[in-house]
Amino acid sequence: PARRTLVATVRDDARNVPLAARRAVVRACAVRARVARATIVIDEDDDAARVFRARPRRAGASAGAGDAGDDAQGVDCDAVALASASVASSARAVDLEEAQRQKEARKAALRAAADASAKSGRGESAFDDAAYGVSEESRTPNAHSRQEEGLKEALRNNVDVIFDGKKKETERNLTFRRASARPYRSKRTRAHALIFVRYEALAVGDAVSFARRASSSTSSVVSRAAAVELHLSRDDADTARAISRAQIEAALALLIDDQCTLPFVARYRKERTQGLDELQLRCVEKAARRYEALEAKRASALDALQKLEIRDADVLRAVTSASTLEAIEDVMQKFRTKATSRADRARSLKCDALAEALIRDGPGGIESLARPYVNGDAIKTVEDALKFAKDVLAERAANETAARAAARSAIWSYGALACALTADGKAAASGKVEDKTMKKIADAVRDYYEFSAPMRRIKPHQTLAIMRAENAKVLRVKIDFDLKGATSAAMKALLGGDQNRRLGGGRYGVVRDAVEDGIKRLLAPSIEREAKGKLKAEAMERAIGDFGANLRALLLQAPLKPASCVLGVDPAYRTGCKLAVVDERGQLLDTGVVRLPQIESKAKADEGAKTLSALIKRWNVRAIAIGDGVASRETETFIADVVKSIGGDVGWRVVSEAGASVYSASELAAKELPNIDVSLRGAVSIARRLQDPMAELVKIDPAAIGVGLYQHDVKEKDLANALTATVESAVAQVGANLNTSSQSLLSRIPGLGPSLAGKIVRHRDECGSFAERSALKNVPGVGAKTFEQIIGFLRVPDAKDVLEHTSVHPESYGIARRLLKTLDIAESSVVDLTADEDVGTTSMDVLRRLKHKLSEIKDDVTALKSYAAQLRCHHLTLRDIVSDLCAPGEDVRGADAGSRANTLRTHALTIDALTPGDAITGVVRNVVPFGIFVDIGVGRDALLHVTAMQKQPSSSFAGAKPFDPHSAYAVGQTVQVIIHDVDT
Repeated sequence: PARRTLVATVRDDARNVPLAARRAVVRACAVRARVARATIVIDEDDDAARVFRARPRRAGASAGAGDAGDDAQGVDCDAVALASASVASSARAVDLEEAQRQKEARKAALRAAADASAKSGRGESAFDDAAYGVSEESRTPNAHSRQEEGLKEALRNNVDVIFDGKKKETERNLTFRRASARPYRSKRTRAHALIFVRYEALAVGDAVSFARRASSSTSSVVSRAAAVELHLSRDDADTARAISRAQIEAALALLIDDQCTLPFVARYRKERTQGLDELQLRCVEKAARRYEALEAKRASALDALQKLEIRDADVLRAVTSASTLEAIEDVMQKFRTKATSRADRARSLKCDALAEALIRDGPGGIESLARPYVNGDAIKTVEDALKFAKDVLAERAANETAARAAARSAIWSYGALACALTADGKAAASGKVEDKTMKKIADAVRDYYEFSAPMRRIKPHQTLAIMRAENAKVLRVKIDFDLKGATSAAMKALLGGDQNRRLGGGRYGVVRDAVEDGIKRLLAPSIEREAKGKLKAEAMERAIGDFGANLRALLLQAPLKPASCVLGVDPAYRTGCKLAVVDERGQLLDTGVVRLPQIESKAKADEGAKTLSALIKRWNVRAIAIGDGVASRETETFIADVVKSIGGDVGWRVVSEAGASVYSASELAAKELPNIDVSLRGAVSIARRLQDPMAELVKIDPAAIGVGLYQHDVKEKDLANALTATVESAVAQVGANLNTSSQSLLSRIPGLGPSLAGKIVRHRDECGSFAERSALKNVPGVGAKTFEQIIGFLRVPDAKDVLEHTSVHPESYGIARRLLKTLDIAESSVVDLTADEDVGTTSMDVLRRLKHKLSEIKDDVTALKSYAAQLRCHHLTLRDIVSDLCAPGEDVRGADAGSRANTLRTHALTIDALTPGDAITGVVRNVVPFGIFVDIGVGRDALLHVTAMQKQPSSSFAGAKPFDPHSAYAVGQTVQVIIHDVDT
């Protein structure tokens, strides 16, 4: 490195950039490249050349002398060589022969430039004046200030644009070359050698503190994909192994650069992502967010270092090369502003110098070193001086990056979390406090009163329960871990890399005591808080994931088949059960209120039974939806008795009424049911939930549906974002009828939104139904990009062209029609589907006739690839088209409902009638990490613990991942269970 010279050329459009700016940039690059000298090549016509020649050289100046700033960085950037104008224009070679000739000329020019730089004898004053454009006549303070302001303005107007990381030509705008004129082109060099500098840094000549890696620029697709791949491997190693770098690049280009919605990419851009499904794309998107957070943290850290005027190359290198947030936090820990500490007071008394003396060998003992610091005031004795010095060393030890890394490794490898009741917790557990919330929490965490487990085995639901109890002052939570590794690492750092080096004169014992104190008093609590925070973050992420999975399953429940009139019942004791009858399309037909016989006289009970019976008979009700709120069990018994007395084929089902009250009081409910009392609107919503769960639940804030675990302990914003994405994904999978869907449902189409949904509904009301998908372009606000993103998820079942009934995207209509023609050629009677494959209609008769052929090739990869080659499309795209053509217009929720079909009950049970060993049919209400909750019709949900589930054989062997209940069960699924125990 001492013999290498970094040579930089200047683009034609950068000639007006002052020499000071060029010098600062090249100095930063030289530090990164670890070379001792740097040369800036300028041509004869460059403005900087004229400025330089106008300055006289100072007599006696040494060759290649650098200024103080360069000396501080160890780089000489003062040598400025002149070359011919052809050097700057040589990059524009038009043919190979000319390129080769100019390459040789460039090499010669660079060698001459290097020789000229070695012979130059300019002093720092001459260079600084030339760089700032200051002439001899204008060396007054005011004139110099004006020149500085002019430089800053030039930097704002030029350099910040030239070195803008968002420009597509970044690598050409800033080209750093070696003496052989070979550009930095390898991936690793590109990711680490390109430096981005903001104009503020250039103005003060401190470019190093503003170094930016090229990977922080979204213009570098390769480095971005590599960084996202790294984060993906940390989040989910299995998913990372299944996804290639090329797939990540394609996904990032579509999701970030092209601003496509994730469901659109998963469904209609498989040819570019090579078949990445929605789950894999979400993993990539999540890894990309982590990467962006890391780069934002890096930028914030570099800004903080600049404000603090930190120029330590090791610190800058550690920040720019950090691959985790924790690594950046460790580096910045020592620079973080804190409240006044014991070490701060020691430094104010000048005892930091004593601390430095203690960690160096030298003559004399600790008393002779400390005695000069005794002042008779704050420091009265030698022991006081040593105490203050130890405080400084303790803080340094706690801030050492290696010590923090060792402590972090120890806490996750061998640490154990332990819980114990606090004094208030003991009182709450024994019922001696009046706080009902504390009593409830103390009762809920009774399994954790004396809990202890290794950190790596703590389950997410355990974390959330423990943290809730700790916040309520019911439990005291502590993490025990070994600090020996951190102590050794801190000693090694303080003693210059050799922890075994023995300091004489009693120094070693003092330093050792100080380090142990710092690790125990300062570092251990910090790492413990960090570990708790990480546990909680992971637990909240899992809770949000469980909530989203349950919500998706709830939305994708099959609609009631066959469609019929439904009676919705909103149970209540005091105000009575509210009744609402809706027709097959969800339109309200009738309402009523009945009292439960359990709390009324026999006469009133009989009257309520007659009212309910009359509604069922009048509207030919075939299904009854009962809310699962207060009085649900009594209401189900009452319904069962009435249905039994009526006879006929009438069944009921208990449905979740979560969010029904929110909907009842909403503006949307007032618009849909303007003349209906608020108390009756909830019954209407309950009835519609049985008919079509998705169509009704999209009207409610997803967070109010309540199918998760500890949802009130997670961050509202993160939960809302995740649930919104879940709803959009589910709606996209099912699709929406463009002519009949409500504004609420349309607004959940990915890429559509409430505002545009409102415009579509208004256009539909004013101009009538849409005859075809392309008519959507007539709606104001639906541009080409929006149409492309949303149209595949919208259906027009009344259109003449059967392709409009499917999820086939209009851009693929030509492929679908050509495929049908190809399959139809073998038929004896050929049907002319259309004269032009891209224009015309496809009839349902054709699909029925060709269904057997479509079914044959749907799962035949060889056949799909063969047809795809003929049709000039990707076989994954063709596979989706064939699947849609096999079942045009079919609701995916009912296509393979199986155990998730909307099964109705015809009899009621009581918890007293249950005995161990009974086989019961139930419906899954909630899926959580430790099991599932099943509604078996007794008023209380039964728990099927994860240990009692029938697992796949692959989940039993040693080393397998813990069994995930979501892999086998979903909300709304009908299951057969055996009663193991009844706890009343």
